[in-house]
Amino acid sequence: MVLGIRVLKRKAKLPPLEGIEEPSFGERPPYLQEYLEKVEREIGKPLIVERLSSEMKKWRKFNVLYPVGGGVYIHAYSLEHDISGYSRYIVIEPPRPHPRLLRLVEEALALNIRSEYVLESSEEKKKLLLYLLDRILMPAEGIDYSRVELRRGRVPVNREHVNYLKYHLIREKVGVGVLEPFLRDPYLEDISLSGIGNFYVIHKMFGPLESNLGFKTEEELDSFIIKLAEKIGKPISTARPIVDATLPDGSRINIVYGSDVSLRGSNLTIRRVSKVPISVTQLIDWGTFDSRIAAYMWMMLSEGMSMFVCGETASGKTTSLNALAVFIRPNAKIVSIEDTAEVTLPHPNWTRELTRDTGKPESSVTMFDLLRAALRQRPNYIIVGEIRGAEGNIAFQAMQSVSWDTPIALRAGRRKILLATIGEVVDKVLGEGSTRARRVSEGLQTLSLNSRGKLVWSAVSEVQRHVSSSIYKVVYNGGDVLHATGYHSVFTLDPNDLLIKPTLVSKLKSGDFLVTFKRSRTAGTHVLSLLERLLSSENVSVSEEVSDRAYRNWMKALSRTHSTSRKLPLKPILEFLDRLGVELPGELRYLKVRMQNKTQSFIEEGTLRKLYIEVKSSSKGKAGVQKELSKLKALLDSDISVVQVERVEPIDGHETVYDLSVPGTQLFMGGESPIALHNTGHPVLATFHAANLERLIQRLTNHPISVPKTNMDNLNIAWFQSAVYVRGF
Repeated sequence: MVLGIRVLKRKAKLPPLEGIEEPSFGERPPYLQEYLEKVEREIGKPLIVERLSSEMKKWRKFNVLYPVGGGVYIHAYSLEHDISGYSRYIVIEPPRPHPRLLRLVEEALALNIRSEYVLESSEEKKKLLLYLLDRILMPAEGIDYSRVELRRGRVPVNREHVNYLKYHLIREKVGVGVLEPFLRDPYLEDISLSGIGNFYVIHKMFGPLESNLGFKTEEELDSFIIKLAEKIGKPISTARPIVDATLPDGSRINIVYGSDVSLRGSNLTIRRVSKVPISVTQLIDWGTFDSRIAAYMWMMLSEGMSMFVCGETASGKTTSLNALAVFIRPNAKIVSIEDTAEVTLPHPNWTRELTRDTGKPESSVTMFDLLRAALRQRPNYIIVGEIRGAEGNIAFQAMQSVSWDTPIALRAGRRKILLATIGEVVDKVLGEGSTRARRVSEGLQTLSLNSRGKLVWSAVSEVQRHVSSSIYKVVYNGGDVLHATGYHSVFTLDPNDLLIKPTLVSKLKSGDFLVTFKRSRTAGTHVLSLLERLLSSENVSVSEEVSDRAYRNWMKALSRTHSTSRKLPLKPILEFLDRLGVELPGELRYLKVRMQNKTQSFIEEGTLRKLYIEVKSSSKGKAGVQKELSKLKALLDSDISVVQVERVEPIDGHETVYDLSVPGTQLFMGGESPIALHNTGHPVLATFHAANLERLIQRLTNHPISVPKTNMDNLNIAWFQSAVYVRGF
């Protein structure tokens, strides 16, 4: 007899880490004192300060030394006649221990650390490393590191070198190596390395500076780049040589690996971000913009306007976007989409999404994918970190609408029902004025479909209108008409998987199945019962602008007792069952013959219910088939019916179009015969690389974004800013 033994790995309990602190070096450690004596002989005694002052921006000559924590000091000084044109940025760190000592300590750590430890933060990693070092190191005097050996898993070390060793191990194992001193400095804006040589930085007070740290060989540089990319979770290779990522402190890093795509070898650029986002009041104080502009933006964003923050590279676009985004209503749901995490918001209902680049299209997630998905997440605002490609087209899809004469059903209070055109309703709420505006509408409800496909009343939170020339005419259901912008979505039944999905009006084609509703005979919720009673009473009013045809269509759809049965498409349902390998019951095989002979296109609710029961019964024990059949059951249990598109054609000329915002379901019923219209009125905030309005329109209207010029009016605000360096300020 063979016994199977299962070994379970348990999460190891961490040792006590309370009270463990980083090594301290005092105010004037020996290595700093030694450096000061040397530099005083060469360029003069530096001014030593704890913090830099904004007045230093005006200094043309400077020689300043300041601490950045953890035993690291920065010495920045200007040179009058240096051929490079750069002043100096000197990093003063604790001396690096002997290589043999470092190797022995790493061996001892490998013997003491346990693979079962689960560490949730870099702070825990740091404390555990310090805890293990305290157990491993044996402080002593007069140690010769060229002959030192492990003693029962412990390493002798000179007492004065203990803290130096701890600093460098934390820097390499927990931090980001040679970059760690730069990331400690709060006064840096950019850090760059252009291949073999030293790092260059952009200092907030002293401008461009050359540092004393860098790499002397390509092997050393490439090794560092590979380790750094793995540490931040973005592996890099010759096959995938370019990476955009976020460092642990939130800074944005771009890495290019190897000499194949960069002639000077591997390079990197880091753009620093503040741990605490810069506020609107700080930007006003710095002169980025004034209080009047801030007040105007407060009004615009609180009313749901769409805005692009535009400018050239390093002009502060993301900084301004973060500051202005606080003006979005605090109870709004926001979805942000980025390549690297830079957007920071105080809103509690904030969904933060990042792209994923695996180098393979089938497993990568692009900005386009995330933005398209965000339209289905019912956000009040969508924030895009930076629009560069086809996702810009999707962003404009979030701002589209339907024509004035589109009938909708509304209810104000509990007993009043109105069948009116969307244009009448929106114009009444907005009144005279802007061609595009929004306002919260209190107590107004419209007919919608919930996630189960049931007809419900949903609150209308906002209305809007604007002028567009991208109008399409959709003819369906034997002559009913809908006018909508090409980027507006309607809900269709996907024949491949029997799921309901949004489809752009411009992508509709003849034969597509538009989602409508017909009261199910099994439905009987109190909401719908109340609706039916009201339909036969004097509490229903119909606008004079609603055509007789539209009135009859809506009444047929709403009346459960009407003779017309609910219809669903026959061909997709039979093909769906074929793909599952399901045989039709004998008495229903005529359906396939009638479909093939084109004598029957739809299946009625009663017949479909009978078909479902027969197929489910014959498929018992087949878990996969039973699971897929649940899609068919969901259709049966819903109020969903379908009508077919006959033709779709573009219309020339400009037209004012309208939209409702329905937060609960993100759709409303509208049209001469009611169909499900996607609530795509989501305001968008984004950053965009463009120096002026002309460049903005050029980039938006050309490949790969390709937004029609006639749709530019969907963007409410274009905000332009630039970085301006003024001598003496």
